[in-house]
Amino acid sequence: LTPLGARATMRAVRIANESGPEAGLAALGEVSQDYPSGWGRELAAGTADEEKTARKIMVEAKEIGHDDSLEVNGWRVPENQRGVHQLLRSQVPLFRAVELLASAGFDQQAMFSLIQNSRSGDSPPTRIDTGDPRLAANSGSSHAPPVFHFASARKQLVGVGLVLDPCSRKHLKFFKNLLDKDAQAVVWLHLRSEKKPEMAAFIQSGIKELLRGSPGEEAARQVLRRFYEKKADEDEDLCDSEAEKRFMGPFKKAWKNAGEEAPKLKKPSQEGFESSTVALPVPSACVNGKMITENIFGELMGEIDEESQVIRQTMNMMRIRIDMVEDEMLANFQYSDRGLSHHNLRA
Repeated sequence: LTPLGARATMRAVRIANESGPEAGLAALGEVSQDYPSGWGRELAAGTADEEKTARKIMVEAKEIGHDDSLEVNGWRVPENQRGVHQLLRSQVPLFRAVELLASAGFDQQAMFSLIQNSRSGDSPPTRIDTGDPRLAANSGSSHAPPVFHFASARKQLVGVGLVLDPCSRKHLKFFKNLLDKDAQAVVWLHLRSEKKPEMAAFIQSGIKELLRGSPGEEAARQVLRRFYEKKADEDEDLCDSEAEKRFMGPFKKAWKNAGEEAPKLKKPSQEGFESSTVALPVPSACVNGKMITENIFGELMGEIDEESQVIRQTMNMMRIRIDMVEDEMLANFQYSDRGLSHHNLRA
């Protein structure tokens, strides 16, 4: 808090006491619109008492940010305002608001809970890392999801995270068709099922074994495809009594074709699959951390193309060749909340 800011605060409070709160707010608005020219000269022409008070306000403001600061309903309280009567008096607007709402028929306890948490919070993130394998923090994690690549991908320009239900024929067919499209992207897959969570975790562990071992990515794709194709009827629910057998058949065959014995898959315990699942809607997707939860089947490719175009245009403006940028650096660049800039990329 600067001396100018402290004096502007004093002036606004004085006007508010004399002419009402709206006039005080208007005074602060005037300062913010013509800061610091004009107001600096006017505020500097104050008295010695105002100078002393301004410096006192600055000291109090500095102390608010200390580690031992006190918060009441989310608002930081200066040390000299921490008495019981002072704290209660500061919450008078809260009490009055609750009384007013209670008299209108609202539940008083619910109103207390709502209003005391109604202060402005931090802005929510616009991008969420759901396991992007291009980020160093995710590369060696034991809970890292299975990773696939588009057939035509030469550069992992876009990271696509999917949350799908392996018990749904529609979801698995969508995943298979998606990877056949032309896109410079990498895909990581979270398999979740509300009805059969153990089966989803079991299938995901099998897919990870295929990707880690000799069978590889192509075999993992075939196993998922055969899992829904081998079910004779067109019933949408794939997780019937024969689901494990229908998955293990292609799974063992893939290892046999690779000249190795198939590893034994353990069904995860209740605690195991709950701790490794992602608390995101099924189905949902993210494109470079931007979440898509509605109509992912119709909109996902459009989002991927749009993101790719923005990145290419940005790179062209920077005169940077995309193929010369490391995947991890490109991912950090995309997840940054500071916007796309070459300073961010090279940092």
